[in-house]
Amino acid sequence: MSIAIRRNVRRAGAALMAAVVAAALCLNAAMPAHADDKQKELENKKNELQSELDQIRQQLKDVASDKAEAEQQKQREAQAEKDALAQEQARKKGDFETLEKQYQDKIAKLEAEIVERDKQRDSDLVKSEALKLASSLSDNEHNQAILQMLIEKRLTAENGQVKVVDDLGNATISTIADLKNEISTSGKFDSLITGTKASGVGATGQGTQGTKTLKDYTEGELIELQKTNPAEFTRIINQ
Repeated sequence: MSIAIRRNVRRAGAALMAAVVAAALCLNAAMPAHADDKQKELENKKNELQSELDQIRQQLKDVASDKAEAEQQKQREAQAEKDALAQEQARKKGDFETLEKQYQDKIAKLEAEIVERDKQRDSDLVKSEALKLASSLSDNEHNQAILQMLIEKRLTAENGQVKVVDDLGNATISTIADLKNEISTSGKFDSLITGTKASGVGATGQGTQGTKTLKDYTEGELIELQKTNPAEFTRIINQ
């Protein structure tokens, strides 16, 4: 190979190497932007998959709930069918004592369900009315919680009607408005009622348990006392 040819080969090789290096530099410069786009694409895909997974989980919960309800319904239907069969057999045998007992059991069960339903309804009414009254007396949620506990002890409900009772639980002719006025003006609850001179977090006091009054307790102390020493809590609120 001549010297001229070798020179040309070296020049071509150098040019090729330069081109490769330049291409590599260009590729490296372009990669970060490409990588960012790829990362965003992957994140979007991940979010889509997570959304689909959440939907599937919710569907599974719905299916499980429907399945449980269907199973309960199936059990109720099976029991009803069993009871109907027993009644039919009793009729055919002339076993009226068994029939009477079955009907009495059904009636007793229904009556118990009605009593429990009414009891829950009356309890909910008392809590609702106590919360409403407590909220009208204070705009502090901690004070409201304490007032609600106090007010619930002065309310009872029967047949869907809320009534005011005295400290011993005896019936009175007082109305909810009367109870509100009593609480507002008695002075015992001023540390809990918004707008009174003693309202706020309450005084810490220096008395010992058994000699303290309501004003000597903070809201937190009253809540804790109600949990740990109900008798002392009752003594204080009834002073």
